[in-house]
Amino acid sequence: MTKEQEIFLVCDCYSHALSVEFDKEFGELNLSIWNRGFNANKLTWPQRLRFIWKIVSTGTLWHDYICLDKQKAHQLAKYIQDNVQKG
Repeated sequence: MTKEQEIFLVCDCYSHALSVEFDKEFGELNLSIWNRGFNANKLTWPQRLRFIWKIVSTGTLWHDYICLDKQKAHQLAKYIQDNVQKG
């Protein structure tokens, strides 16, 4: 697959990412969720406070879904529309 056929979006919680590829050969839209980890990158104070508040208010962190802001959601929707129509 070429980079034009793939989109990689980082989660707003900075702990995950979503990779989306359209495989023309099989006519499939492939979604991959990546765990980014924090070993190499130190979180900023606002990011740390966001994690703390999530734990305090719900008892858990995000672990099973990707949080995309409006810009990233539009980017993903455009990518899916463009590639599914071509496929």
